[in-house]
Amino acid sequence: MKQFLCILICACSIQAMFCRVYAKQLTVIPIPSFIQEKKGTFQISRFTKIYANSQESLWVAEELAKHLWTDTSSHVYIMRGGVIRKNSIIFKRVTGLPKEGYYLFVRKDRVILEASTTTGFFYGVQTIRQLLPPVAVKFVKTVRNLSIPSLIIKDSPRPEWPDS
Repeated sequence: MKQFLCILICACSIQAMFCRVYAKQLTVIPIPSFIQEKKGTFQISRFTKIYANSQESLWVAEELAKHLWTDTSSHVYIMRGGVIRKNSIIFKRVTGLPKEGYYLFVRKDRVILEASTTTGFFYGVQTIRQLLPPVAVKFVKTVRNLSIPSLIIKDSPRPEWPDS
């Protein structure tokens, strides 16, 4: 009986250890092609600005601003130019990325979302929304500051497998 209890306690301890490790892992669906976690977080607050200078990114930037308004009750302004300051989310149009691909760089002072098409920006924003704490997605109006973990994500559609 004592042996059984020892094994049970060890099994529960190991399971608890794995649960703690698993809880710290990021969950982004679908799994990006490349993800690298960094130290720190980006804080979204009432001082956060979104910079969107291209036509491809403007609509998606507006959608992100609406979601952040719903999640934080703080208006996040969209800037169409000017000097980029700290605490900003930057939509940067780049050439050479796959049609629906994007690069997401989250640092302590800014978030940079690079894409070449509106679809790429859209997928990048969906990833940003998944990185927000769960309370943000539940439309709790009392949340004032949100954080996104610092990381690098590179993603693009994978080739489809032919039907067998």
